[in-house]
Amino acid sequence: MIKANIEAAIEAKTKERDKIYNDLNRIDSLIEKLKVKKSRLLDRDTDLYYEIEELEDELNK
Repeated sequence: MIKANIEAAIEAKTKERDKIYNDLNRIDSLIEKLKVKKSRLLDRDTDLYYEIEELEDELNK
Protein backbone atom coordinates (compact mmCIF):
# COMPACT_ATOMS: atom_id res chain seq x y z
CA MET A 1 0.00 0.00 0.00
CA ILE A 2 2.73 2.45 0.96
CA LYS A 3 4.67 1.59 -2.20
CA ALA A 4 1.59 2.26 -4.38
CA ASN A 5 1.03 5.62 -2.66
CA ILE A 6 4.66 6.62 -3.25
CA GLU A 7 4.47 5.56 -6.89
CA ALA A 8 1.26 7.57 -7.35
CA ALA A 9 2.87 10.61 -5.71
CA ILE A 10 5.90 10.28 -8.00
CA GLU A 11 3.64 10.04 -11.05
CA ALA A 12 1.62 13.10 -9.98
CA LYS A 13 4.74 15.16 -9.36
CA THR A 14 6.25 14.04 -12.66
CA LYS A 15 3.11 15.16 -14.50
CA GLU A 16 3.25 18.50 -12.68
CA ARG A 17 6.90 18.96 -13.67
CA ASP A 18 6.06 18.10 -17.29
CA LYS A 19 3.31 20.73 -17.30
CA ILE A 20 5.69 23.33 -15.87
CA TYR A 21 8.30 22.43 -18.48
CA ASN A 22 5.74 22.80 -21.27
CA ASP A 23 4.52 26.13 -19.88
CA LEU A 24 8.11 27.41 -19.68
CA ASN A 25 8.71 26.41 -23.30
CA ARG A 26 5.55 28.25 -24.38
CA ILE A 27 6.64 31.34 -22.45
CA ASP A 28 10.11 31.21 -24.05
CA SER A 29 8.51 30.99 -27.48
CA LEU A 30 6.25 33.95 -26.72
CA ILE A 31 9.20 35.99 -25.47
CA GLU A 32 11.11 35.32 -28.70
CA LYS A 33 8.10 36.32 -30.81
CA LEU A 34 7.68 39.50 -28.77
CA LYS A 35 11.37 40.36 -29.20
CA VAL A 36 11.00 40.04 -32.97
CA LYS A 37 7.85 42.18 -32.90
CA LYS A 38 9.60 44.78 -30.73
CA SER A 39 12.51 44.93 -33.13
CA ARG A 40 10.20 45.45 -36.11
CA LEU A 41 8.30 48.17 -34.29
CA LEU A 42 11.51 49.95 -33.31
CA ASP A 43 12.68 49.82 -36.93
CA ARG A 44 9.38 51.25 -38.11
CA ASP A 45 9.51 53.94 -35.43
CA THR A 46 12.98 54.94 -36.62
CA ASP A 47 11.79 55.06 -40.24
CA LEU A 48 8.84 57.23 -39.28
CA TYR A 49 11.05 59.56 -37.26
CA TYR A 50 13.26 60.23 -40.28
CA GLU A 51 10.27 60.60 -42.58
CA ILE A 52 8.80 63.19 -40.22
CA GLU A 53 12.12 65.02 -40.09
CA GLU A 54 12.27 65.13 -43.88
CA LEU A 55 8.72 66.43 -44.12
CA GLU A 56 9.39 69.10 -41.51
CA ASP A 57 12.48 70.18 -43.44
CA GLU A 58 10.40 70.49 -46.61
CA LEU A 59 7.78 72.44 -44.72
CA ASN A 60 10.38 74.90 -43.41
CA LYS A 61 11.90 75.61 -46.86
